[in-house]
Amino acid sequence: MRAPAPLFPDSPYRFATNASHVTPDLIRAAARASGDPNPLWSDDAYGATSPWGTNIAPPVFEAALSECGSVPRPPPVPGMVAMQGGVLRRYFEPFRPGDVIRSDDIWHGIAEKTRPEKPYRLFINQSERVYINQVDRMAASAHCRIAMIFPKDPGEDVAAALDFAQRKRRRFSEEELAQVRASYRRVLRGDARRGAEPRYWEDVEIGDVVPELLFGPYDMSDAVTFAGAIGVTTAGALKWREIEPAMAQFPRDPETGAPRHLVDIHFEEWIAQSRGLRHSMAFGTQLEQIMCQAVSNWMSDLGFICEADMKIHSALLFGEISRTTGRVTGKRRDGDRHLVDLELSSETWSAVPYCRGTFVVELPSRTGQSPAARFCAASGIS
Repeated sequence: MRAPAPLFPDSPYRFATNASHVTPDLIRAAARASGDPNPLWSDDAYGATSPWGTNIAPPVFEAALSECGSVPRPPPVPGMVAMQGGVLRRYFEPFRPGDVIRSDDIWHGIAEKTRPEKPYRLFINQSERVYINQVDRMAASAHCRIAMIFPKDPGEDVAAALDFAQRKRRRFSEEELAQVRASYRRVLRGDARRGAEPRYWEDVEIGDVVPELLFGPYDMSDAVTFAGAIGVTTAGALKWREIEPAMAQFPRDPETGAPRHLVDIHFEEWIAQSRGLRHSMAFGTQLEQIMCQAVSNWMSDLGFICEADMKIHSALLFGEISRTTGRVTGKRRDGDRHLVDLELSSETWSAVPYCRGTFVVELPSRTGQSPAARFCAASGIS
C-alpha cells in the first residue's frame, strides 16, 4: 500500500510533514537536535569550499521534514506502550539547501513477535517513507519499525516488565563527568572529526576503530531541543485531535484532571512512572542521530553514508550517559564506489546496550573517485 504521506492521516502515529523546503536554518536545527557542531552542516562558508560545493544535511535530517512513515491507529487497549524500534535508512544523494521534498508512505504491515516467556504481546508495525526531491529523484528512504506492546491479560502493567523499566538513576563522580566534558571539548574544537582530511578507502583496514562518542547525562534540554527541531509535538486543538479518539490510552494529569499526550513521557517523569517506567526516556530518532554523528566524525567530509540500519532494543533514560563505539567489519568495491561496512553499538555508562547499528559508507579513493565528485557532477555543481 503506497500513497502520499501521511498514509494514515487520522492516526496518532501519522508523522505529518513538517517541512518540504530544505533551508540552511532547517539543516542547522537538525544538527543542533543531537548537539553536532560539524561545520559541513552549519557553516555556509565552510560548505562552499568543501568538496560538496555547499552545505549538506547530516544523516537523519529527513526526520526534520517528516519523522518516519505513518502506521494505522492501534486498538484502544489500556496499558499499550509504543516505542521506536529503529529505522533502516538509505541515502541516494545528499539533501542540500534549495531542495524541495515530497514524501510517499509505504505500509509494510504488522507482525507479531511475542515471545512465550514475556508477560506481554509484541507487535512490530512497519512502514517506509520515501523522500523525493524536486527533480523526481529519491534522496532517501526510512523503513521504520514501531514496537507496540500490549498486555496479555487486561489490566496487566506491561511497561514494568520491560528490561529498562526499573533501571535506577545513579550519581556520577566528578571524574566520570570530567570524561564527558573532555569529550565535548574535543567535539567543539573539531578534534573528534576527521573533517577536511580525506579518509581514503585504501587506508582503511578491517578492525579499525570508530572513535568513542559520549553524550549526557541526558536531560530535559536534550529532549526539548530535539522535539523542537524535529517537530514531534503539537499544541492546542491539533494535540486534542490526537488525544480524543483514544482517551483511555492517555494519562490524566493528577492536578488538572486533563488527559496528557503520550509524547510527554519524554519530558515528565510522573507520566513515565504512570506507564510503569522509573524515568523518562530519550527519543529513539535522537539516539539514531547520535550514532550517525560518530560515523560522520570518522568518515571525513568526503564520505557518504549509503545505509544505516539502527535497531533500538532498549532505552536511554533521563540521567544516563550514552557511549557509542564502532569498528570496521568489511570493505569492498561496487562498480566505481568504494564501500566500507561498520558495526556500531551504543550503551549506557553502566554498559547496558540499547542500540546497535550496521552502516555502509562510501569513501573517497586515492584513484580520484569520491561520492562528493559524483553527486556534484550529477547535480551540475562545479
